[in-house]
Amino acid sequence: MKLLMCKRCKCVIVLSLEKKCCACGKSGGAYVNEIVVVVHGPAIVIGMNNSDLHDALDAGNNEHRAIRAWKMGRRGDSVRWVRSAQLIGADDYLKQTTLDVEKMVKEELE
Repeated sequence: MKLLMCKRCKCVIVLSLEKKCCACGKSGGAYVNEIVVVVHGPAIVIGMNNSDLHDALDAGNNEHRAIRAWKMGRRGDSVRWVRSAQLIGADDYLKQTTLDVEKMVKEELE
């Protein structure tokens, strides 16, 4: 799971396949597939360990469970930074990015 925190308004959003923006509108993003997100703005992308999250949710309300999270770098394979103009109305951009990423993954597996 990936979260996006806007450095300007401190809003935290859960990224999904749907394009989302923070409260001030300066940062936003969306998943292009199960792994890669496209984001823009003065933001930090936070990765969370999915297994930790599921274990914590399964544990119930009376147990404390640690969930590993980390700040994702700007040069990671699963985060693509774009100018906000590219993300606004970005259906074509997201489709192209998805095709590029799928091609790259396919080439790596071969």
